[in-house]
Amino acid sequence: VDAAVAQRGRVALGPAVDAAVCAALRGSAAYQGANTVGIYLALPDEVDVLRLTADAKRFVAPRMHEAPEPHLTFHEMREGELETHPWGVRQPPATAAQVALADIDLLLVPGLLFDGTGVRVGFGKGYYDRLLAPSGAGRTRWPLTVGVAYEDLVLARLPAAPHDVAVGHLVTEAGLRVTEPRAAAGC
Repeated sequence: VDAAVAQRGRVALGPAVDAAVCAALRGSAAYQGANTVGIYLALPDEVDVLRLTADAKRFVAPRMHEAPEPHLTFHEMREGELETHPWGVRQPPATAAQVALADIDLLLVPGLLFDGTGVRVGFGKGYYDRLLAPSGAGRTRWPLTVGVAYEDLVLARLPAAPHDVAVGHLVTEAGLRVTEPRAAAGC
């Protein structure tokens, strides 16, 4: 993983590539068929997907909580009403209407690195893994999960811990694709 992280410094990142990733997503049937899209507000090393909010869809964004344990909730997003979490992450204010995960059609998941099985390396806090962990606790609907990355940062295989939850799809500037299931023994 250290070598892969070092590779990030050699990859062309920036607005033109971000626009190409968003165009690939917009061209997919998954995005076109979604009414409510869960986006994230990018940190400097992540693909910026904010341009998508110009589309005629309902957009929701995550809000970070520390108690009772670290977790995310999703809220209606209005760009002019964002606030900044102490860690520097922009998020909807606490007063923004909360939206249940089951009401999200398509959930965009950020990451620093991904592999072809949908495993990701994020910033190590586990927010998305906890959000997407299968719980069976009355969940009747699950959003389509799409990892958002730069093509050069999708590796053949990343190490995975038992708590890591893979995304079902990846989108890069090369397009949207379904991830390959990982064999349980290979985790």
